[in-house]
Amino acid sequence: IMQMQKGMDTGDVWLQSSCLVKEADTSQSLHDRLSKLSGNVLMEAIEVITSSEQQPTPQLDEEATYCTKIQKKDGLIDWADPAQIIIRKLRAYDPWPGIFTYINERRVRIINAVEEINDNDANPGIVLDANASGILVSCGSNSLRVLEMIPAGGKRMQAADFANSTTVVGITLGQHQ
Repeated sequence: IMQMQKGMDTGDVWLQSSCLVKEADTSQSLHDRLSKLSGNVLMEAIEVITSSEQQPTPQLDEEATYCTKIQKKDGLIDWADPAQIIIRKLRAYDPWPGIFTYINERRVRIINAVEEINDNDANPGIVLDANASGILVSCGSNSLRVLEMIPAGGKRMQAADFANSTTVVGITLGQHQ
């Protein structure tokens, strides 16, 4: 909880609280947990501020970081990234803007995926396999198994079901004219 000032997030700090970021957290799950936590912290901060027993702590400008505004285009998957980075983006950009790629020039949002550790030497973005467990895509390091997706104009579906409706093995994802 901080004192309001003219600048963005520049005010003195009255009270802080923290929570553990879990491996499977998404922006949405973390938002929801922090929302619940903030009510209790706000009540405690009101007591601290009105008691006059404590003064706020100035923030250190040299420790400040800045994040640019997230845009829809930031969700475009770069298959040259390691699979682990793509998974982190999936979690960070859930629910918005989400991560997406192009399959045969059709925009597809990836909803759920897992990293698979392997030594494939295929170019990034190549679909290595498609079966009942999903669509396996080569990344900059390791591979990504796409489990759920939403094709443009479609509904959420299992990646295996999508692969049953169109040939994907051997194509390069992300190619868009």
